[in-house]
Amino acid sequence: MDAGLPELQVSAVETSSRITIEVRASQPAGYEPPTPAPGNEMGCSLVGHLPVPVLVQLHALIGRRSLVDAATGQSHALQQAAALPLISTPPNGYLDEGSTPVLGQTKFQEIRQYGDLRFAAARSYRNGNNLLTLVRYQQAAPALQVQTTGTVLGHPAQVGYLSGSGTATLCAGWSGAGYDWRLCSEAYQQFQPHTSLTAAGLLDAANSLR
Repeated sequence: MDAGLPELQVSAVETSSRITIEVRASQPAGYEPPTPAPGNEMGCSLVGHLPVPVLVQLHALIGRRSLVDAATGQSHALQQAAALPLISTPPNGYLDEGSTPVLGQTKFQEIRQYGDLRFAAARSYRNGNNLLTLVRYQQAAPALQVQTTGTVLGHPAQVGYLSGSGTATLCAGWSGAGYDWRLCSEAYQQFQPHTSLTAAGLLDAANSLR
């Protein structure tokens, strides 16, 4: 049974040389599991989500301190998420929720297919339960089940469903500036009503990146 998206709590322990960041996930209070229709069974989808930005308050500038994942003890180089391009003409009703470095977060199917991928940074836009996320990958991005092709800022692009997501996550994918990129449309809260962008809408948004 899928328990929906967790609630995230982030904390940081700071020293003069390092910042250790911990993210804890818990099931939302009052969560009610969905009830299957008569004669149907409810199973676990195993479908993950694109990186979700979280904010942590620090007591001093990061400076030259290293960033450490509390769960693994692994140190990560600081990525400048603020350098991510902006969608200059986001789809109607979508608001910029900001960008963040994503410290080695992966989804289940990406671990299974590609190993421990490293995301450089992500920027999210939201309109109610509709989520639009730009992800910049340092390594090869996960594959798409291609539905159509086009161009993004002069680069060949594909549009298709993220592998393993069924029809839940529609993405435009391309390579440029030394990175792989994905701009994906999906539900903010899984299994709740949402309206996905079309392939043309994704390409329009991607081509407005500045």
